[in-house]
Formats: sequence, C-alpha cells, structure tokens
Amino acid sequence: MKKFIQTMLAVMLVVVACFSTSVSPANAQVNSSPEKVALQADTGKWLSRCRNCQRVVNVNPDTATVHINKPTSDNPYAQFEVVKVGNGKIALKADTGKYLARCNGCIVGGAYPDFVTIHVTDPSVPYAQFTPELLDNGKYALKADTGKYVARCNGCSPGAAYPDTVTVHVDSPQGNSFAQWNIIPILP
Repeated sequence: MKKFIQTMLAVMLVVVACFSTSVSPANAQVNSSPEKVALQADTGKWLSRCRNCQRVVNVNPDTATVHINKPTSDNPYAQFEVVKVGNGKIALKADTGKYLARCNGCIVGGAYPDFVTIHVTDPSVPYAQFTPELLDNGKYALKADTGKYVARCNGCSPGAAYPDTVTVHVDSPQGNSFAQWNIIPILP
C-alpha cells in the first residue's frame, strides 16, 4: 500500500509539473526550483543523454539512449528539467542546458528518420516540444510535433554504444510498451 501511495504522489507531482501555468517560450524557465524528472522505459532502464554514443550526421555529439540503471545524482544526464512552453506542451532540458528534440536524418543509417538528440538551445522551436499524454496504465506517452511518439528503439542505430536508442516513430502508444514512459519526479 505504501508503494502504491508513493507512486500515486509521484504521478500527481508530474501532472502538476507538466500541466500547471506555463511560461512564454521566449523566456522559458521554470520557477526558482525547477521540476526535474527521469523517464523510465519499459525495460526498467532510464532515458539519458549520451555523448558520442551514436554515429551522427551533424556535429551534435549528444543523443538519447536508454541505458542508465538509476537516475541518481551521479547520473545527471538521466535527469531532465521540465520547461512548460504553453498549450500543454513541455520541453525537457538536459544537464548540458540543451533540450531534447526530434532530429530528422541525424543518425547515420538509422532505422527511422527521426531520432531524439540533445542539441536545441531554444525550447520554443516545435521539434523540441512534446505533449505528455497520461495513459490508462499511469504511464505517459510523449507526442512530438509530427504527431508521432517518442519510443525506445532496440537495434535502430547501427554501431550505437547501447542497443536501445530513442526515436520518434510510433503512431500510437496504445499496445506499444516501448512508447510508454514512467515519468518520475526527482526530489531535491
């Protein structure tokens, strides 16, 4: 019962963080104490920023993979600041100060055209904004500007340091556990 209550409190914190009053995209910042979250995949591992872990077309070295066992303070690259950008959308700011974003054609030989990389400095651009959708099972789906969803993708990036990378290719999160995320608040 205690675990259930803790889980419900965590979900409520995420909902409040994601859907409370937004800030303008031009100066997108969170209150003095930013809300940080970690995104857990269906494998139990956590989405993280990973430097030089995939072969990229451009000079951006930071891509998203799913390989961290725990999003602890010694793994800040698995923690993301939630920045509300309006209309129920959020941007996720990495430990580098850059944002997760859909990147088209950025991964050499990628199984899908859109991967998630950490390269955007301005959260007001549409490809750095995601609409969180609460699913019936308590997990979240993150809808990109293309209408497709952020997903863990196994074996989708040839030569990647880790087998699970992050793409934007799923049409519906329903029945696709790899496009469903536990979003857990990181308490200060």
